Amino acid sequence: MDSKEINKRIKNLIEEKLKMTSYEFSKSIGNKRADNIYNIINEKVEISPKNLLKILDKYPEYALFLLTGNVDNNSGNVNTGYVGGHNLNIQNSDYEKIITEKGIELTKQAQADSKMYIQEINSLKAEIKRLEAIIKSKDETISAKDETIRILTK
Repeated sequence: MDSKEINKRIKNLIEEKLKMTSYEFSKSIGNKRADNIYNIINEKVEISPKNLLKILDKYPEYALFLLTGNVDNNSGNVNTGYVGGHNLNIQNSDYEKIITEKGIELTKQAQADSKMYIQEINSLKAEIKRLEAIIKSKDETISAKDETIRILTK
């Protein structure tokens, strides 16, 4: 995802949609100073994941617009989901965008991968049960042989 494009969208959000100054906007997302937002909208620095998360937490209705530049034509809304905690998932075709403290990750076929992992986990759980049964059987054999040794050494 291109941070410069996000910076431009943030500028558009602040100036056109919210009609705020960079100072007012900075205060609204919990920043004490406006210099970072000022530098972002003037494309002097790229937005940090931390500031992006602050914006998405405060203005979740603009998440789709900020991340993709798209607007939901059905509702006119600029977000299709809810920003909770510090993760935002927006599905687009077979991609899922995930925002974390470390940045924005893009994974292909995230749902298919999740299903595959669940199947693998279930398969591993079944294998663990099978192996536990073998271990139990071996433990019983060892105990029986230990008892035999104990009897024979008396």
